[in-house]
Amino acid sequence: MSLPYPTIEHALAVVEREARALPSATSPYVCQYCYGSKGAGHNQCYGCHCLLKSGATESLLKRVVPVSIAEAPGAWYSRMASYKGGVPENSYLLAAALFAAISAWREDIELALSGAIDAVCITPSTKGTPMREQRLAGVVRLVERFLPPVEPLLTAVDGKVKPRNSIDATLFHGTRAEIDGKRILLVEDTWVTGAAAMSAAMTLLNGGAKEVLVMPIARRVETASVLNVHGTGYQEALEAASWRASSLAWPK
Repeated sequence: MSLPYPTIEHALAVVEREARALPSATSPYVCQYCYGSKGAGHNQCYGCHCLLKSGATESLLKRVVPVSIAEAPGAWYSRMASYKGGVPENSYLLAAALFAAISAWREDIELALSGAIDAVCITPSTKGTPMREQRLAGVVRLVERFLPPVEPLLTAVDGKVKPRNSIDATLFHGTRAEIDGKRILLVEDTWVTGAAAMSAAMTLLNGGAKEVLVMPIARRVETASVLNVHGTGYQEALEAASWRASSLAWPK
């Protein structure tokens, strides 16, 4: 992987400094699906609750594996928010985090998919940007040495509005002949409500994909909102672990 740093270790040192590790899903304040914040008396966070109500399956949500947590405001969140603006350094750092996760979790990913990755896809932009020009595709291409090439398995349907808290399997279009029977790694940059990524995953499954694993590079967490709604429990769970490339633990 070519990076604007002396070594991959230098790039990962930046990620380790800025990103948060996933909190333990055994905490009563952590959603077992997306690792966001939930109330101690609830089964999942509000976002995942809405996704389940709108058609997401529990088995699919269990195949959501974020690489990191991005607190907003925060340095790692800023990387996520600005990499599409054409700042090469930020794209390379996202790629470094993805590289670390793929390297650490290869066997676990293949177990979750019941076999080797057949294809890699991204959640497409809903703004009509061609796949080859989408920044997230560029991030994934930086680690193509370790993955199958990014394939344009999905395209956004013109005129469709991206949902915020619900699944819309008609948001994207896929060709069955290109999807059928494949084990697909679906990469997302930032999980906020998960609606777009889950809509994309459902389109892949409806198109005949054998398995889909959803890997957001970061799960965004709004710090002030979490503290206001759920108190300090989630923040304490978040601070109990550090993001380290050498010891990334498969969260599922």
